[in-house]
Amino acid sequence: MCFTSYILWFLIDYCNHIIDDIDSIALFYKYLGFESFACTMMSKRQEAISQHNDTKSLYYNQILNSAFGGEGQNNAKFDKISFNNTRQASLKQLKQDHKAIRKINEDTYNSDCEVIDEAQYMVSESSRQFKYNKPLQETVFTLDNSKFWYLNFIYNFLYKCVDMDRVHFCNMDTDAMYLAIAGSQIERYKQGLKYVIKDQQFYDQHYKEWLPWNDCTVAEEKKLIGISTESQGENIVCLAPKCYSLCNGNEQNDDIVSLVNRMNGVSGKRQIQQLITILNV
Repeated sequence: MCFTSYILWFLIDYCNHIIDDIDSIALFYKYLGFESFACTMMSKRQEAISQHNDTKSLYYNQILNSAFGGEGQNNAKFDKISFNNTRQASLKQLKQDHKAIRKINEDTYNSDCEVIDEAQYMVSESSRQFKYNKPLQETVFTLDNSKFWYLNFIYNFLYKCVDMDRVHFCNMDTDAMYLAIAGSQIERYKQGLKYVIKDQQFYDQHYKEWLPWNDCTVAEEKKLIGISTESQGENIVCLAPKCYSLCNGNEQNDDIVSLVNRMNGVSGKRQIQQLITILNV
């Protein structure tokens, strides 16, 4: 397993990680070329939020997200995926850039046992070359920095002051974490961690280091390398990474209201007409 230095220090200092073998060490230099861009775009987004300009806020948010995801997370740059019949798939398996193959369906026969549709295979190949407009270490750092803050928030805050028997990890993304919290049945869903705190003194002492608080400024709530509440709801269904639905209501009363509906990787040609379809999967 690969670790950057600060994650390794965290594992050694806080998690009693013991190193018994080192396979290789890679060095790369810190690159600050995008620091001013990130700070400027975040400042403009905070300003838009203060002015209650949702369109402008979303615009700057998309710029920040696409600056990373548009290249570092764009698999289309690194993988070439094609659909082939048996003969074509067999030939592509012999190529050096072949990565993986998966059978999609079997041969289809008519009543006379004649093949009317051949079996199809999905073949993944590595691109021999691709264009990348940013330093590669930017992507590596962004992903590793995300892991580092996940580890810090979970082990140095949640596990120390929150009853984790009443908290369930539902979904995690590069910059987002969705939790199911079994709090008070009287208060509605916007109660946060209020009723699952097991060490109130530790929570009161440290929560401002991680979470926004009442009457905090937009700059404090939406700061870089910080945590803020993005969405809250009564129900969440997570089918896969980047494929989840957050909603209020229940199917018995037929009053489901969708709050967040992320379906990355699901074909838009087959639209899901009702959220209840997802809940019944």
